[in-house]
Amino acid sequence: MTIISITYQPAASQLEDKKFNRIPADSVELIAGHGIKGDRKAGRNPKRHINIVSMNTVETLRDIGFQVKPGELGEQLVVDGIDVMDLPIGTQIQLGDSAIIELTMERTSCEWLELIHGQSKDDATGQLGMLASVIASGTIHIGDDVRVLTPIEQFV
Repeated sequence: MTIISITYQPAASQLEDKKFNRIPADSVELIAGHGIKGDRKAGRNPKRHINIVSMNTVETLRDIGFQVKPGELGEQLVVDGIDVMDLPIGTQIQLGDSAIIELTMERTSCEWLELIHGQSKDDATGQLGMLASVIASGTIHIGDDVRVLTPIEQFV
């Protein structure tokens, strides 16, 4: 299981641009209790530090007509080898050597998604990945390992 895409939002998206303002990165620093260093939304909502989606979900959305280059779904992390939608709320995931996130809720679709992709937001309902909080800081890189922590590992 690996990280295959990282993006962040340095400034607000503009409606007239008809795209999510996401910048691809090879690596970012995750800050516990905050989110991605330099991300405009970091620190605003403790349950929404990170938008994480699985590659199989990205492929499914591409197949029904969504644009799926890094950040075009509004996501920050794309991981391969695991379906985050199958994991329960509260699951902790280690990214790279030291960063840990905790899944907090399913990500819902919005009017922005509809505007940008020209498709009903309902077409993506239940397929946009999960939101997570950063609970342990660390720098993550594309290609880093992703590991779902069992309850025992969460406390070691």
